[in-house]
Amino acid sequence: MRQFRLTALATTCAAIAVVTFIYNRNVYGQSEAVPASTPIYNPYPPGVLPSDIASEIQRVRREENKVEEKAIDEWNALTPPTVTGNPPIQQNTGTAAVETLGKLLNFDEHISVKQNIACSFCHMP
Repeated sequence: MRQFRLTALATTCAAIAVVTFIYNRNVYGQSEAVPASTPIYNPYPPGVLPSDIASEIQRVRREENKVEEKAIDEWNALTPPTVTGNPPIQQNTGTAAVETLGKLLNFDEHISVKQNIACSFCHMP
């Protein structure tokens, strides 16, 4: 009797898993390919984006790389922190270090998932 219940429970769970899998594929459109005639989503009115967007993307990425290079130079030029007190508190060096760290994080392409785009590309500082 116990084995029958376990078998029935396992069969029910498997059926629910299969139905859920098929439902999710159909609801989220994963089972069908996107037709080639589907237009690319563009939320901007005509004329806002340049016709040759690739050149604009390259320009923005060049600017980001220049800012990152300057931030790396600032980082290398930072003086060692002066720490005093208990708990330790940075004296006269903390603000520059935090600002430089922010630039390094915001303009670094290597912290993205595919290591190809900086946060500042979408999120202008």
